[in-house]
Amino acid sequence: MSRPLRTEFAGVLYHVIARGNARKTIFVDDLDRQRFLAGLCRVCQRFKWRLWAYCLTDNHYQLLIETLKPTLYRGIHGVNRVYTQAFNRQHQRTGHVLRGRYKAVLVDQDRYLWNFAVTSSSTRYVPTFAQQRPNMAVEQLPCRDGPGGRPRGACDR
Repeated sequence: MSRPLRTEFAGVLYHVIARGNARKTIFVDDLDRQRFLAGLCRVCQRFKWRLWAYCLTDNHYQLLIETLKPTLYRGIHGVNRVYTQAFNRQHQRTGHVLRGRYKAVLVDQDRYLWNFAVTSSSTRYVPTFAQQRPNMAVEQLPCRDGPGGRPRGACDR
């Protein structure tokens, strides 16, 4: 039996989660993280997404994305495909990097964002305008160059 199609909407927030295959590492070093974020920003610009927050741990990533058009599947598929190819090439390996389908939860903007904001200080969720890692300056993040030098919400143009 085939999987059900994903339902996509315009102008909504999604909490997107993708894990490493067999719980293996998907980000070996900061170069991998930077490569992933650069690809993500290209997709954000192409599909006019707003990336509000992200979390890149060693074995999974989480994103808080606002889609202005129903393009989540195409965009995440592109991010995952390009990153997997680059990761395998960089680390001289083959096969899957990410496990199965990504998970996308439609966000109830008021209640969910409040919980997200409250818990983000004690977890590893990182707003796009905050530092990804203690030794990575805000200026180094690829999604930054909004009005007045402040970060854009989404690599939006």
